[in-house]
Amino acid sequence: STELTAADPARPSEPAVRVTARAVSPVLAAAEPITVRGGQGFDISGAIAVRLPSGRWLTVSGPRPESELIAVANGLQLDPAPDYRWLGRATS
Repeated sequence: STELTAADPARPSEPAVRVTARAVSPVLAAAEPITVRGGQGFDISGAIAVRLPSGRWLTVSGPRPESELIAVANGLQLDPAPDYRWLGRATS
């Protein structure tokens, strides 16, 4: 999975939102359907999740209102064909 955490500059030790892209679906048993990135997403108690065209799941979570979490998800620019060749290689 890939994770990115953003914080308020005034409180850098407290994450404002966390964004994760992963292959595994989050638990959706009690999720409420919502619209995210132009498609069906889910509100999962403090997080929102949406399946991306690649099949991976994008999750945005944090102590922010649902509308802000959706805005973050909608505003993300994702590479449609990321280069993963570097994974598992030693760096200098």
